[in-house]
Amino acid sequence: RELRIEDALAVEAARRKREEELERANRAATLGALAMGIAHEMSTPLGVVATRAEQLKSFATNQDLVKKSAQVIGEQTLRMERVIRGILGMVRGQTPSQSTLSPTTIAEHAADLVAHRFAAAEVDLQLHAEPDLPDVRGDQHLLEHAVVNLLLNACDACTAHGLVEL
Repeated sequence: RELRIEDALAVEAARRKREEELERANRAATLGALAMGIAHEMSTPLGVVATRAEQLKSFATNQDLVKKSAQVIGEQTLRMERVIRGILGMVRGQTPSQSTLSPTTIAEHAADLVAHRFAAAEVDLQLHAEPDLPDVRGDQHLLEHAVVNLLLNACDACTAHGLVEL
């Protein structure tokens, strides 16, 4: 009788585990479909923005600010495109790229991307990079994205005239 009860419990535990795995797979499929839809919908407008940014640069022969703005538009468009490709890659089961990277370069790029937010919030951002830090392996854009998110959280947590050190 005890063996039958143990068998019944084991069968029930296995059934629950299968149901949980199916539920996780269903959620992943739903998220994947959503991500693919978002990526598809964003791709076309991003292409238009990138094209217009290139046109804007050619019209702005003597206006440094307009040229810089157009350059930033183009850079951010490419960044969004990389994010979209990353989302699609994850949905398709691809692993992120792996390369040897300088932590200082990652920190500098992330700091450049958020500098305008820190200035608007009147929060000082200081970068302290040791010159002999060892390289890391990973996906540059994902690592930069993670550092950007941390910096933005730190900025949001500060009051005016605060300080964030990276």
